[in-house]
This record gives sequence, structure tokens and C-alpha cells, in this order.
Amino acid sequence: RSPSPDPRVVDTASHASQSARFIRHFDRGYNSCSRCDLYFIPLPGSKLAKKREELLERARKEAEQRVREEKEREREREREREREKEMERAMKLSNETRMQDAILMGAAAGGGGGHRPTFEAQPGSIAAVPPYLGPDTPALRTL
Repeated sequence: RSPSPDPRVVDTASHASQSARFIRHFDRGYNSCSRCDLYFIPLPGSKLAKKREELLERARKEAEQRVREEKEREREREREREREKEMERAMKLSNETRMQDAILMGAAAGGGGGHRPTFEAQPGSIAAVPPYLGPDTPALRTL
């Protein structure tokens, strides 16, 4: 048997109406059997063509709107990060000044021999209770 000729794609108009055109698409591909697909193409002035154009336009506008909203959300996240950084800087500065004031007060009170160290609550801490500095027992660890 001789080899088959190279596969060719053939498009032929099958039917045409006032609003659309049907095209028969032959594509044999790498198979010796032929395959036929029918494509429906609306004519430019038809209602269906206008509806499809409107759908495409609406989809494009929605995609642009989503991109704009995403950019706005990203800007808002960036602003929030900046605010958090400013708050952290302010908290660090206020904690440093409190520590310096406590050191100065302790030095002015006479050096403070044997008293408990001051407890500074961290900004993210849950409880504002100083840690227990006594002996460690299993019962106290469960509290």
C-alpha cells in the first residue's frame, strides 16, 4: 500500500442564511479516516453577532474591574503594613523610654537591692501578669 498524501484541512461553506454561515471543516489529521466538524459563524450584522460582542465586551470590562479592585486591595494592604510598622516603631520608642525612666527611677531610689525586676508587657502578649519567678513545680506549670 502506498503512503497517504499529506493531510489537508479543508473548509467549505455548507449553508448560508441571512444571519449565519455554516462551515464544514474537514481535518484528517494523522488518521486515514476523515473527520468533519460543522462551525456556526454568525454574520457581522446579525443579532447573535451583536450579543456575542456584548458578552465579550462585558467580560473584558469585568476583568478590568477585577484587576482594578485587586490593585486597590493591594494598595490597602500596603497602607496597613505601613501603619503596623509605624505602630511597632512607636511602641518600641515608648518601651525604650519607659525602660530608661524605670532605670533612672531605680537609680534615684538607691539602687534597689533585692527587689523584683519590673515586668514590661509585650505588645502582642495575652496576659498582663508578670511571670512566676518562684520554684518550678508540675502543678504550677499546668495553671
